[in-house]
Amino acid sequence: MSIFKEDTRCARLRRLGTYRRAAVSKLETSALDALVEIRNSAQERTRRIAEEEGDDSWNVFFESFAVDEANEAITLLHELLVLAAHKAIEQHLVRLAKLAFDVSNERELYKFSKLKALFRKNSIQLEGAIHFHCINELRLVANSVKHGGVVSKELAALPRWKLNQKLWDLQPFYKRVIPLVPLFIEHSVILVEEACGCYVAPSSELKEALNA
Repeated sequence: MSIFKEDTRCARLRRLGTYRRAAVSKLETSALDALVEIRNSAQERTRRIAEEEGDDSWNVFFESFAVDEANEAITLLHELLVLAAHKAIEQHLVRLAKLAFDVSNERELYKFSKLKALFRKNSIQLEGAIHFHCINELRLVANSVKHGGVVSKELAALPRWKLNQKLWDLQPFYKRVIPLVPLFIEHSVILVEEACGCYVAPSSELKEALNA
């Protein structure tokens, strides 16, 4: 059997959705805020010293170096946050599939095409979950980060991306996509619950997004 046989599994699904929603909302780490504060402080010191001592001051050079170092660290941290967000989504979907369906080969679930096919086999279209296109974009960006740090052919097929372009500043992308992740996670759980005849009222945020 591929669809739930026990009402208790529907309750487990609801708990899973709540847990994952909370987990993803915490992906914004305090480390990022700390690095931004260090960078901003160094920029302010650079500006102040340049006004007092001139642009060619050694102290200006030193502070500018600190700014560059902080910017590089911020860039790296945004890459890690993208990877963490993708991993959280991947783990959520795998656990959801294991809970909902008969899974003979768990390793296959970590292949996105296989995972989608399993949901489709059970009459659930992951592509129908809210913001799926952005979640898929996140997956492709994460894969590009892991494999050379340049835009892959698959990612280049989407708007905004150019083939073989260096993935340098992911902050705008991260800020654009990360607010959508909890909505996708919640909706994916609801789609599975609906497929087994269970109903859970969506959160006010998801309800508003679905009606937009």
